[in-house]
Amino acid sequence: MKVSGQLINNLSFAGDIDLIAESQEGLQHLTDKVNESSKRLGLKINTKKIKAMTISKNHVDMNITLKN
Repeated sequence: MKVSGQLINNLSFAGDIDLIAESQEGLQHLTDKVNESSKRLGLKINTKKIKAMTISKNHVDMNITLKN
């Protein structure tokens, strides 16, 4: 998403992170980057609280995975 000409691909809300991508592959790439960065900092992603949503005119099935 572009806001004032600047590309925005993640938003943070009070400890939550929202990743935004145009494709499943793009979302998987962002998820992998967040996971790698979190590991380096000693943080863990709570997989019980993960939610994926799509905004589309058509139904879209997604399969996003976390390594390890």
